[in-house]
Amino acid sequence: MQEQQGTTAALRITLGLHIEQWQGPHPGTSLERATVGRQAFLAMLETWLGLSSLPVSVAERTAAFLLALRQSDGPDRFFHDSLAADEIGTAARLLQWRDEWILGGWTGAAAVGWPARLSDMAVVEAAAAGLLPPGEGDRLLAVLRRLDERSVPVGEIVLLEDCKLFPSLWRRLLARFPVVDGSVLVPAAEPHTQLGRLQRAVSDAVSLDQFSARLDIDGSDGSIVVLRPHTCETAEQWLAHHYHAGQAQMLLVSEQHGASVDDTLRVNGAPACGFDESSALRPALLALPLSFETFWDPLEPARLLDFLMHPIGPFRASARRAFGAVFSEHPGIGGAEWIKARERLLAETPPELRAELEQHIRVWLESPRHPRAVGAPIDYAIDRVKLLAQALRGRLLHIMPTDAVARDLGAALSQCAGTLSGLQSLQRDGVKHVKPRLLEQLCAQATTACGNSLAVAEAACMLGATTPEACALGPVAEVIWWMPSAPKLPAGHPWSRPEIEALAAGGVELVDQAFAMGSLAALWMRPLLTAADRLIMVLPPAPAEDHPAWQLIALLAPALVASQLEEHPMVRDQLRQVAPLPLQRAQGVWELDTDAPWRATYPLPTRLPSQSYTSLDLHFNNPAIAVLKYAAGLRTGRATVVAKDGRLLGNLSHRLVETLFVNDDAPSWSQAQLEAWLEPELARLLEQEGMPLLAPGNSAALFQFKNTMRHGLWVLLQHMAHAGVVRVEAERPLAGMLGALRLNGATDLLLHLADGRTAALDLKWTGAKRYRQALSDGTYLQLALYGEMIRQELGALPAAVGYFTFREALLLTATPDVFGPQARVISAKNGINASELVMQARATWAWRVRQWQEGRVDVIEKGLDPEPEPSPEDCLPLGETAPWHGDYTALFGSRE
Repeated sequence: MQEQQGTTAALRITLGLHIEQWQGPHPGTSLERATVGRQAFLAMLETWLGLSSLPVSVAERTAAFLLALRQSDGPDRFFHDSLAADEIGTAARLLQWRDEWILGGWTGAAAVGWPARLSDMAVVEAAAAGLLPPGEGDRLLAVLRRLDERSVPVGEIVLLEDCKLFPSLWRRLLARFPVVDGSVLVPAAEPHTQLGRLQRAVSDAVSLDQFSARLDIDGSDGSIVVLRPHTCETAEQWLAHHYHAGQAQMLLVSEQHGASVDDTLRVNGAPACGFDESSALRPALLALPLSFETFWDPLEPARLLDFLMHPIGPFRASARRAFGAVFSEHPGIGGAEWIKARERLLAETPPELRAELEQHIRVWLESPRHPRAVGAPIDYAIDRVKLLAQALRGRLLHIMPTDAVARDLGAALSQCAGTLSGLQSLQRDGVKHVKPRLLEQLCAQATTACGNSLAVAEAACMLGATTPEACALGPVAEVIWWMPSAPKLPAGHPWSRPEIEALAAGGVELVDQAFAMGSLAALWMRPLLTAADRLIMVLPPAPAEDHPAWQLIALLAPALVASQLEEHPMVRDQLRQVAPLPLQRAQGVWELDTDAPWRATYPLPTRLPSQSYTSLDLHFNNPAIAVLKYAAGLRTGRATVVAKDGRLLGNLSHRLVETLFVNDDAPSWSQAQLEAWLEPELARLLEQEGMPLLAPGNSAALFQFKNTMRHGLWVLLQHMAHAGVVRVEAERPLAGMLGALRLNGATDLLLHLADGRTAALDLKWTGAKRYRQALSDGTYLQLALYGEMIRQELGALPAAVGYFTFREALLLTATPDVFGPQARVISAKNGINASELVMQARATWAWRVRQWQEGRVDVIEKGLDPEPEPSPEDCLPLGETAPWHGDYTALFGSRE
């Protein structure tokens, strides 16, 4: 063995362009043999030559190059318009150009007569001198200069790809060492097997461009298996079982779906291969971009809710979730419910931590925000990235270093560090403000360097590769080529022919694109040539496009066809019959055990101490759902989403009315007084509870809401003036009795008239047709119950009850001569009045309680057997609930 630098043994290096896509151990690696890719080999050389330095993030280099572009910018520069539209994107793309040219041997200078774009880039390169941290090409130049003075312990280098595929500077470096061509793979299978015969035919086809006669290969000897599943999930389950049953060494080649395969392997007790794919399920890496969303005015409500509900953030998750619960119902900051949540959180926080939590709330949620078009001050952005990084480090202190969450938090810290370095570079260069797009791109560039810290190759896992080109490290007994589909082809050069010719004349040797494309066929066939005993190709489900490798194999061996995975003996023999478990047929009546011990504890079909109209309506019209909700106490899961559409507009209209009648003289206001009050109050309310209307893209909805409220409130005040309203109680709580049953509720408006009478209005955002029908059919039980509770509290029934809908600016009532002439007076066709509705409700409750005590619970839906019992004559007619099974489909069963 050759000795260099004293007693240091020379290493035998195996170098590949695609070796980074290999998962797991490298076969043949030892103390004197290393298998590495370009970046790892360059780092080794820098270490030996004393050139090592701290790693530089892509974000920091992009920010530095952006400064050089700005310094060189002018109306005549080819990048001028692109830079104005997308600074970071333009800087990143032109930095890629510059780095590729440097690897090709560019010195940074422009020759006389060069095309304008090349000359502009030379000006930028001069401006970048001393600013731009070194890239791969710059580091290679430094290594080449140092190699003139010192040697390194490298004996020979085995190249896994043709030397022509390496950039020019790499070829200059490789010329310093003995190089062995290892790019041509020898077929690994025995020539008498069908796999061996196919390997040799494919090798001749791609290397010699010679197509032999069609092969009589059909996979009958078991050395080649081609499968196509109905679904990827089925194939993944088979793979896990195949791993447990297998004895030979396996190589899994998966260009996509690797993370999903790993998940399936884990849940089936097989070791994961550690496929590294970006995933939206990595919460730690979402903390930084979500934190950026708190900078902007107007806020994007859905993103702010994500920030509040996310498990990882700059302050305590339980506090953020408490605000998130409020924000989902009242989407704004600073409203009454928000302040209540804030005060409750601070009161529940230990005194020694209270000041810190208050500061976090102020900094992240209640501080001034910045217009998106102008951007945030860069100091502001830097401070908040530092605060998030500090919170992540604090969380790491309480987690074991071996925990998977610790690795994920470490990746998030790297993301923060990369973004911070980019921001600080921009700050040093005099940048004062950063816009959302710039922050997003800096964060994205910092994220690409993080990798997937949760993707870990576990002990005894299969060998793995994420590209066919990486399969060049020697024979493997069994190769499983997973879902090979249309490959990604290398992009062509983005420069014109005159530009490429000018670069070549200036000594820049770009990688020959035609040669690279011609080499792809041989590289794609590597998984096939690597298999020593068996090749299993698992093709993607139809109608995915087939990989060129499979197309070539099908051309050479037309008898080799893809079998349906679920029907192949390898799979079929492992399948177990699963008995179908359909939902039971829904019953029209539930029969309960009247002798059960719990019956005495629950004499009524509810646990609620008092009933609202909503709960009574459910008890009357679908007792089964009411029993599950109010007696069994079953609650379905609920997704926390921002209130929108009708729910949001209804909440805002109610809140605005409630605020309006804090002013005692509001019923007598003129239209001018209403207008003067309304505009500032709307601005305050929307900021505190209606942010979705302020979000970008909602200007039309905002305009419509304001006009609707302006008109609706004025019409409502006119009705009040005609009725002689002297005092208004908004959201007036009510209580009363329905026989022995306690009632509760809240009327939206309780109006006190000048003659001492009262009236009650229920406010709705829209739905005039629906409520007109309720009055016409005599089914306005909600208004009737409100009237009864008012009678019990104040000693007299209200003079009128009714609905007011803002969208239509329409007041609907059953009582004439109380409100203005524009009010619609609708009499019940069946002649039922409010008092009679209350008596029917009392009888209906007694009937449902009697059914409960008899062990009978009706399920209200047509076509069920047995049919529910019809309601007695003195009870309310059955109404409708939608859907009939509520959220309890599995408990009710199937109607069919």
